[in-house]
Amino acid sequence: MIRARTRQHSASLSIRSFHMNTIWIAFSPMWLVLFITMLSIEAFAQSPPGSHTQIQRTTGLEQVWYGSNLGSVDLLDMFTPGNASWSRARSRIDVWLFSGSQVASGGWSCTVLPHTECGNNHLVNLVNVQAFQQLCDWDIDITIESFFAGPIMTIEPLECSTDAHVLNLTLNGSVNVIQNVQANGGEVSTLRIDEPIRQWYPTHYYLQTGQTDPRPCLESSLETIADHVVAYLQQMQVWFPGLPIGQVELYPEVSVDTLKQWILILEAKGVTLPYLHMDIHMPRVEQYNAWGITIDVGADMRELKSFAEDRGMDFGIIYTDVNWDSQLWDPADYDDQTYYQSTLDWFNFIEAENARPHHLIFQSWVVPYYTTGSGLNRIPINLPEDDPSIYSHTRLVNDALKQCIADLNDDGVVNVSDLLALLGDWSCSGVPGSCQGDTNCDGVTDVNDLLDVLGNWS
Repeated sequence: MIRARTRQHSASLSIRSFHMNTIWIAFSPMWLVLFITMLSIEAFAQSPPGSHTQIQRTTGLEQVWYGSNLGSVDLLDMFTPGNASWSRARSRIDVWLFSGSQVASGGWSCTVLPHTECGNNHLVNLVNVQAFQQLCDWDIDITIESFFAGPIMTIEPLECSTDAHVLNLTLNGSVNVIQNVQANGGEVSTLRIDEPIRQWYPTHYYLQTGQTDPRPCLESSLETIADHVVAYLQQMQVWFPGLPIGQVELYPEVSVDTLKQWILILEAKGVTLPYLHMDIHMPRVEQYNAWGITIDVGADMRELKSFAEDRGMDFGIIYTDVNWDSQLWDPADYDDQTYYQSTLDWFNFIEAENARPHHLIFQSWVVPYYTTGSGLNRIPINLPEDDPSIYSHTRLVNDALKQCIADLNDDGVVNVSDLLALLGDWSCSGVPGSCQGDTNCDGVTDVNDLLDVLGNWS
């Protein structure tokens, strides 16, 4: 079962009783601000029923997922005994996400073709550094992103996949990766199937571009695609009872309406997914908007999260460089810092849109270039977490999660320590998230952040 660290704070706010104090706070010396604030806390707690606004961070259980890039050069170093260079990030991570090819031992695995994408990060070396056992020891769950067989069985001559081919290939791959992890000290807590709709379903992209890549095997019926997925899920439940299997899908190629229809079709066939993760591709969003297909990312993410919650599902968003396009980057123009800043901006966008998901998934698969040659999926580096000159993946996790929350010192409670930290940072201004006391990510530490701290008082 996937564990979760829940940081859910709620408190009662009496806006009327605090109005005068707000005026004083905005214009008083800091010692007076502290005095008035402390007097106000008791009044907040005693607000009469019906006179307050309930502030609640999320209704679900929040989990932090971590997926190192396939070929990151220091992945194996993360499992060096006694390595403390990512201890803070490690304490935050609930779920470790492996690519299926990293932990597979078949013909499509990194073990067989390590030079193409994975470098040294393949099953043999992961076993040698006891990665699976150590993740269990650290109480970090293991998830594997397992591919879902696509619509094309053979390319030359072109043959479309049969139902049997899809089922057998997908099942064989899933069983292989689970057995490899479990045979080497690990326990697989969940599988995540990779974009079955996107692989099979004709989308706006093909319709609008007039792309002639034949795609003769695409399936225009969500019902038929669902039959593939349901057959797979039902057989996996026979072999691995109780194993949660969720899904990631590409957006906006797969629209909100299509996703909602998809989930309802699965439910009608007796399947409820435990979670739905979104892989957002901003260059395609811009392309759609240019075509006159209006895309509101923030509104769509809020709608999907609400829909998932109503269905008893968790909702996740992948935090990566959503602006990355493999066709546009040259190796000299893309580095860890570019990835770090773009991903952090994406995180802040989701926060500002009030669309924070249940699963916060820090996952990279970017490679600097495809069109100019092959290269390892190595960006960003993972370690260390605390060097301001190195834009590592673990630093990104820490920097994103410490931003825009009322728990300023990250000790799991909102109390006087956070209040003092905020007051010490009063009037700081800069880019959103650069000020310690900027709990709402508007770029300044002011009375709005003070209200946020008090509203989330533990």
